[in-house]
Parts: sequence; C-alpha cells; structure tokens
Amino acid sequence: MKEAFFRGWLEYFEWNSEEPDTFPWQAREALSPLESMRIAKSIAAFQLGENSEGSALLKFAQSYGDRMGFAVLPLVTAFFVQEERNHSGLLGRFMDKHGIPKRQSEWTDTVFRAMRKPFGFEVSNSVLITAELISLVYYRALREATSSRLLRALCNKILEDEKSHVEYEAALIRFAQAGCGRPRAWVWRQGQRVLYAGTLAVVFLEHRQVLAPGGYRWKAFWSAGWKEFDRAFPVSAAEVAYRNGSKVEAFRWR
Repeated sequence: MKEAFFRGWLEYFEWNSEEPDTFPWQAREALSPLESMRIAKSIAAFQLGENSEGSALLKFAQSYGDRMGFAVLPLVTAFFVQEERNHSGLLGRFMDKHGIPKRQSEWTDTVFRAMRKPFGFEVSNSVLITAELISLVYYRALREATSSRLLRALCNKILEDEKSHVEYEAALIRFAQAGCGRPRAWVWRQGQRVLYAGTLAVVFLEHRQVLAPGGYRWKAFWSAGWKEFDRAFPVSAAEVAYRNGSKVEAFRWR
C-alpha cells in the first residue's frame, strides 16, 4: 500500500516537472523604489532557502527507503528536491530581471540546514514541513504585496507546488510516527509544534516588511500559520484526551 503511495507521488512529480514555462517574463514592469526596498531582502532569503542541493536528504531517503522497503523513495525525493530548486531558479530569474542581488548566506537558512543533517529522514521531514507550511502564508502575502504581474504568477505557481509538498511530507511524517509508538509519537508532535511556533515568530520578525503589506500583521500571520499546521496535522480525539492527561484511555480510541 505504501509502495503504491510513493509510486503515485513519483508520477505526480514527473508530470509536474514537464509543465511548460508560461510565465510573463517579457512583461514590461518596474518595481517602485518602495516596493523594491520592501521585498528585495526577503525574496533573496527565500530564494537561497529554496536552493538546497538536498544531499543530506537524498542520503537519508536512500537509507530509509532501503530499511523500509520503499524502493522508489530516493527517486521521489530527487524530484522533490529538484522542484524546490526550480522555485529558487524562478525567484532568481525574477531577481536578475529587476536587479535584486542574491545572497550567499542567511542565518535562518544556515540554522535550518544544520537542524536537518544529524537526525535522519523522519526528523528532516519535520523540519522541512515547518518551512513549507509557513511558506504557504508567506507567498500569499508576497503575492498581495507586489504590483508585479510576473511575481504574482510565480507566487501562484510556488503556492500550488508547496501545497502538494505539504500533503506529501505530512503523510511521510504520519507514517513515521505510526511506527514509533504512541507516547513517543505524541512527544514528537509536541516538539514539532514548539519548533513551528518558534519559526513563525522568527519568520515574522525577519519578513514583516513583506508580510504586513501583504495583509499579515502579527496576529493574522500567527493565526494563518496555525491554520495551515492544523490542516496538515489534524488533532484526533485520542490526542485531545492525551493532552488532558488520559493517556491510556486516549490511545484505546485508535
């Protein structure tokens, strides 16, 4: 059953990789000095974050796929990484068109990459989905904060892809949690929530110059971020009971 799941995603990523480039690259547009000032640093940070070669994740996927018997997982992961790099390429091309300089390093990107490397495929996906979920809010804000027809089209494309990435990664995490024991899975989920809450705060502080004009001041951003999280990881009746201290009874619901 799970092998069929991975093959289905392989077909999706293969199909999506063949989508033609129909973006309005030739559109005559110029960013105002104010808009350029607002978005340049922020876009550069996201462009860098999307540009990972994914070497550690690919290595983890090979090991995890061998261990679990998911033969196509490494290939699915390779397509996934390439799709992220395609986002970086699209943003980079937009930046070149408008004279926005690229960044070689950014502290939040460095921290996220460091967090993924030591812990294996399962935890790497928990870290990755944190960024993916928040990006759903960020790219909606960026789309609304810009007057650029091209950038709005790019945001729509990236949002479409990221929604699929979240669906895929959330399923991977549920598979992993189901196999590690219920108390440990519960602790894992709470750790994921703590990581997510902290990341939401950092992203708002670093990118509020885009988020606020895009309609997401702090309260709205926090609320929208948690809506995306709860959509990806709906809370079951069992977990509610567990949070309330009825651990043994809670897990009998499952």
